[in-house]
Amino acid sequence: MELKELIDHCGAGREKDYTIPETVDQETTKKSSNSNQPTTATKNAEVDSGIATYTPASAATSTTQVKTDSSVLDADSIKKMLPSDEKNAIVTVENGNVAITREMSDNLNNDWMLRGSRLDTIDIFKSLFKDPRVKKVTVTSTISLVDTYGQTSTGVGTIYTMSRATYQKINWDKFLTENLDKVADNVYTHPIFSR
Repeated sequence: MELKELIDHCGAGREKDYTIPETVDQETTKKSSNSNQPTTATKNAEVDSGIATYTPASAATSTTQVKTDSSVLDADSIKKMLPSDEKNAIVTVENGNVAITREMSDNLNNDWMLRGSRLDTIDIFKSLFKDPRVKKVTVTSTISLVDTYGQTSTGVGTIYTMSRATYQKINWDKFLTENLDKVADNVYTHPIFSR
């Protein structure tokens, strides 16, 4: 079995992309034409937890590994994961911690705006925690505020932070939206929502 076939076989059913490094000579992984015994290089090919390791016979001390795509988690990859109505959100990522700043949708009244913010935040959590590289997500929803002089400014309406550990404790099929304030790791709601 060639290295590519070995990788394809072992990676079957997994959502991982495998690549073969340029330095791997695939010809050495073929069975010897004179016998049914694999060559030394093939004997040294191992598969462990979805990572194929290839050790050529001529360099038993050096190892070339074929690894899964461990691309860096960045703002662009996060934006692709967000629900379609959140594409204008501002995204920052640091060491698997994701911060989303988005505009809260207008609604009939403050209660409906807060409920909408919770629903949108839950959708964002569900979308982002599908990626195992995401450790924690903070969603900040901004609102338009009008002061007593009629001046408009942008302020923070809600902030919800949830870690992967908390996310995994929740049965999302039976979760009630209003409980987000109770289960999120950190919560802030603007005082306008408590009037």
